[in-house]
Amino acid sequence: MKPRIPMLFLLLCICSCLLHAQTPAEDSLRTLVNRSETQGEEYVDAVIALAFEIRTRNEEESIELNKRAVLLAQDLNYPRGEAMAKLSLGFHYRSRDQDLALTFTSDALETFLQLNDTVQIITCHYNLRSVLSRKNLPVQALEHNLESLRLAEAINHRHWKVLSHSALARAFIDLEDLESAKHHAEEALVQSAATTNRNALMHVQSALGEIAVVNKDYDSAKHHFRIVYDNAIGQQHRVAQQVLLFQLTNVLFETGQLDSALLCIKKSEELLGEIDDFIPSTLMLRTKLYYLQGNMNEVIRYGTELTQMLEDRPARNEWMEVYPLMGKAYASLGQHQKAYQSSMTHQAYLDSLNNPRAIKQTAKLALQRTLELKQNEINLLSENEELVQNQISQQKRTLWMMMSGLGLLSVVLILLWRNNRKRQQANQNLSSTLAQLKSTQAQLIHSEKMASLGELTAGIAHEIQNPLNFVNNFSDVSSELVNELRTEISNGDLAEAEAISQDLIQNLDKIHHHGSRASSIVQGMLAHSHTGSGERIPTDVNKMVDEYLRLAYHGSRAKDKSFQADFSAELDQHLPLVPLVSQDMGRVILNLINNAFYACAERSRSASAERSRTKNAEENTTAIEKSVSGDPAYKPKVTVSTELKDATVLISVQDNGKGMSPDIIKKIFQPFFTTKPAGEGTGLGLSLSYDIVTKGHGGTLRVESEKGVGTAFVVSLPVNG
Repeated sequence: MKPRIPMLFLLLCICSCLLHAQTPAEDSLRTLVNRSETQGEEYVDAVIALAFEIRTRNEEESIELNKRAVLLAQDLNYPRGEAMAKLSLGFHYRSRDQDLALTFTSDALETFLQLNDTVQIITCHYNLRSVLSRKNLPVQALEHNLESLRLAEAINHRHWKVLSHSALARAFIDLEDLESAKHHAEEALVQSAATTNRNALMHVQSALGEIAVVNKDYDSAKHHFRIVYDNAIGQQHRVAQQVLLFQLTNVLFETGQLDSALLCIKKSEELLGEIDDFIPSTLMLRTKLYYLQGNMNEVIRYGTELTQMLEDRPARNEWMEVYPLMGKAYASLGQHQKAYQSSMTHQAYLDSLNNPRAIKQTAKLALQRTLELKQNEINLLSENEELVQNQISQQKRTLWMMMSGLGLLSVVLILLWRNNRKRQQANQNLSSTLAQLKSTQAQLIHSEKMASLGELTAGIAHEIQNPLNFVNNFSDVSSELVNELRTEISNGDLAEAEAISQDLIQNLDKIHHHGSRASSIVQGMLAHSHTGSGERIPTDVNKMVDEYLRLAYHGSRAKDKSFQADFSAELDQHLPLVPLVSQDMGRVILNLINNAFYACAERSRSASAERSRTKNAEENTTAIEKSVSGDPAYKPKVTVSTELKDATVLISVQDNGKGMSPDIIKKIFQPFFTTKPAGEGTGLGLSLSYDIVTKGHGGTLRVESEKGVGTAFVVSLPVNG
């Protein structure tokens, strides 16, 4: 297994550069802190600012200043100052004591949430991501990373968007999802173009370099890492220089440039100084270099120094690679016992990470070793069988075999217990993740239902508006007729008054007719809203289809006044009543018809654009290649049909839109997949429809489509339910 480039070191400082000498800003802050006579909130801010200014040059003093600021802020009841100091302490303790870093940062986050300080909330989430990554909790770390990105996008904070996207890219590299890693790295690169922050640029280039390493594109990796290294030198940022030297060294190892790698290691050793957190990494690089050079004595020398240092430090993946290298070195020198100990130490570390692949490989090796021992025992017994003749030797051999069997059984039981314990821990983690996914799914389903309700409401509003318009119009006319009737009666013209009264009666009849129509629509809405208990009742499918066809069309017209389409219903009048959950099946039919009108509208817009281009084209241009979707003569049409076939009711919704490719058809019923632009669809409509038809009613939902011709969705429902 090839060692990976250190990633935990890439958690570089978020703000300004590291300077070797005391700065004018530091001088001013020290003067302010030392000469201040009152220790109010401004004094606390000055202490925090001084701690921040010297954080990379004198970390110990920076920690003490932040602790002092915490106590002062608590005495002054100054929550913002206390939270800022704790956040700084959280950054300091990331590599020293992750539990303490987690406590400080979580306290700070709680305060900033109360203060509604979005920028500092983002900072807390970003640091929690770093701490949890170091604690080997990638799922929780990823949650905080995504939250920092969400908030950064909400306030359009480019600097934090760059950092969050870059961190996500590195997280997906760890999860071996290069496509997502590349997406976030490219997004970070786009965002970094609009910011002048060099630190943000360093994060982006570093992530791109890591992706190039995974893809074995070492020239690109060296290019990206060199950009970061040059920026780090320009800012005199020693921490960043160390990190990039480690990355470049590993790339040089992969390309076989061992002399150049040695120069990078020496430069790294010169920069160590007080940054003792990098000493193990430098020793690791020395060990790997000598291993690649074949100098096994030096491998053991530097490896031993590193392993002694790791006894009182939290383990990291890149450091633990020293054990297999030492094991190979010991083996090459004939020291097999030490080689075995190194291998077992490394294996124990992998087991501690709950690594399923390591557990499986360890079990396989243990089984092979057991079989080898058993075969050796059989061979030994076979060789001694002819020599052993007396009963005493026979009894001893039998006893020895029984003890061996008990020992083997004990080993097997221990392994089974251990594997079962690991499996229980994994199940607990999966249960937690499943609960989160179910919560998210419930929210998305609610959004989809609300979207369907909106479309249904728009159609019903249009339906009820027509009879109300008639009622209003005939009411106005009737009012005028009453005035005319009074006039004719006063003039004594009873014949004309009689004619006007007949017209008035007809108007009242029409008002009653259209009022009754509006009332029936309202009653239908009430009946529809009361059919949500999940109980199936015999339903007239033709009536349901015809109703939702009109509602869907008027709903589409309500959203786009310019939309026109032909629609027809070809209904089998011999359909029996079908037991359905009317509200759920109505949602399915409405969703399918809405999608059909949407497809027609999309192709209609393309046809309009094509007609505009054709009109302006030169008359002699006859070789223009036209796509089917851009046909100037296109007329949108949606056809809904029903049919009884083999004790099954078929409901077909067909459109002459753009159609779908085979690749899209394969994924069309998958949750969260949508062909609509961002913001116009959740990707759950067809998935929910599929579940309602198949799981809720025991039917089927299939799609037939041809690119450029159109699409048909066919619902099959059993008549007997």
